Amino acid sequence: MRRFKTLGIDPDKEQDKVVASYRNNFKFFDAPCAIFIAMDKTLTPWSVFDCGAFVHGFLLAAHAEGLGACPQAMPTGYPNTIRAELGIADNLAILLCISLGYPDLGMPLNQYRSLRRDINEYIRWDGF
Repeated sequence: MRRFKTLGIDPDKEQDKVVASYRNNFKFFDAPCAIFIAMDKTLTPWSVFDCGAFVHGFLLAAHAEGLGACPQAMPTGYPNTIRAELGIADNLAILLCISLGYPDLGMPLNQYRSLRRDINEYIRWDGF
């Protein structure tokens, strides 16, 4: 709900604006480029880790070049549509979408910062 507050939306009273904000996922937040990360379905679940490591490096490299990169899960909930539009083979599992472009820092959503738990809440530091 903090995200809606950043956007100036009251989710209890402005359901149409909530829906519009979700639709932005499918317009890739107006980014000029959308990248879909996929892996062969015959690979083991361990390969998802490899894809995650690749995406992490890709996001850092994009940022280093002054680009904004937004990992998105919502568009991947429609794999049949993505396959049909992009000609992606059935043997590939669509894992993630990344919207890529130069960030518009004036957009309200780019001011939003999600809450983070303190690292000591989920990492145990033994021997340090």
